[in-house]
Amino acid sequence: MHLRTVIRIAVVVALLGLPVASAGQQAGEQQPAVGAVGAQDAQGQQQDQSQAQPKGDARDFSSGQTFSAGVPGGMRSYVMPSLQIFETADSNFSLLDGTQRFQAVTSAVGRLTLQQFKRRSTTTVDYMGGGQIYANHSELNATIHQFGISHSYQGRQWGFTFDDQGSYLPESTFGYGGFGWSGSLGPSVGGAYGTPLPTLNPAFSSNSSFLTGRGSRVANTTMVQGQYLINRRSSINFSGSLGFIHFLDPGFVDSKNAYFGTGYSRQFSHKDYMGINYSYGLYRFKNLGAPFETHMVYVSYGHRISGRVATDFGGGPEINVFSNPISGSSNAVSWVAHASLDNRFRHGALGLNYNRRTSPGAGVLFGAKTDSFSIGLSSRLGRQWLASLTPGYSHNRSLPQTTAGASRSFDAFYSNARLSRDFGRYASFFISYTYQTQREELSACTSGNCRTTFLRHIVGVGFDFHPR
Repeated sequence: MHLRTVIRIAVVVALLGLPVASAGQQAGEQQPAVGAVGAQDAQGQQQDQSQAQPKGDARDFSSGQTFSAGVPGGMRSYVMPSLQIFETADSNFSLLDGTQRFQAVTSAVGRLTLQQFKRRSTTTVDYMGGGQIYANHSELNATIHQFGISHSYQGRQWGFTFDDQGSYLPESTFGYGGFGWSGSLGPSVGGAYGTPLPTLNPAFSSNSSFLTGRGSRVANTTMVQGQYLINRRSSINFSGSLGFIHFLDPGFVDSKNAYFGTGYSRQFSHKDYMGINYSYGLYRFKNLGAPFETHMVYVSYGHRISGRVATDFGGGPEINVFSNPISGSSNAVSWVAHASLDNRFRHGALGLNYNRRTSPGAGVLFGAKTDSFSIGLSSRLGRQWLASLTPGYSHNRSLPQTTAGASRSFDAFYSNARLSRDFGRYASFFISYTYQTQREELSACTSGNCRTTFLRHIVGVGFDFHPR
């Protein structure tokens, strides 16, 4: 009965969406760039890139958001509603060790995306909300909400950026099989199109960096950044962020983190950038009396062919300062690093990201050293088919200054493959497969139970209803 009701609602929403799509086409509105997993067909992208590209300046290379290939010229404002209904079979619905039977889950996700382009500013709003219904375990039924807003303004000398991304989810965002800004269904899901929201610097994020047990959680990250253009090729920036993750179920650690930083960027040519930044970080945890601080200095280099390819990499030293360490030194020196590639080609896109940083610990650890790597690949297969592959890996290890007893480490991996086919202008059908695994190890273990392994398979089929 639940599934029939959901399907009826989907049909009604799809029919209501027809006039919206027609009005958008008459107004000449255009969808987001293909860099957001299949948001536009190859012909439309080629037409956009034939128009004038934005010239840009040194403010494009700042620390608040990841360096991207940019937006092709000629983008227009739009509003896009969508609805996704899918059925999945989950081999480890309780998120515990050991072998379990597959469980059927019915999900419905509605979405509304708005993007407004003006001469000097861009505003993006993206909301996704829905629910999951378990066939034989109603106690696991859950609602899902995710909201993001971004506004940027670029004046002649001053620039301003504001970003806020929040979520309410029943499990970790890392490799989440149905949702999440960095979920296993791609860099962004909730319909046929990826989110147009910019990607925040991973150091600012309060979201989980590895897989955890089932439990409802609220996470949010807010970032503001100001930029001043000294001259055409040089700029300075000031940024700050506040993040938190709060668990509604017992057994997890709530955390808060804040970052404040400043930096200098230099544009050597219309393709090449360099920057140097300093950041101060503060981490607080529930049930841990003393917070700890981080100080980072890092140098970055970026190369961009606007609208096509962007790459950047950099690194530097990091000093963690602990006012009351449980063990080890009160000052710990390590290094941070990042590297990324954003490549948008005629029929799809490729994204690569690597980060080494201190993270909040995903609600399990009181801070962690994290190495993460992810790949996002999408490609059009003709006019009606779209394929995507999105694997990711992270290694997390506890900090000795905040850990009593043996240290803990987590190696987590996920991968998702998805294939979708358009049916007309307002619907598409997709199939997907998600693989998740994680190994936890304890050092100096004498009990014999020093290693646990988590394994999960998710197979799904579903429909998207959306104006084209």
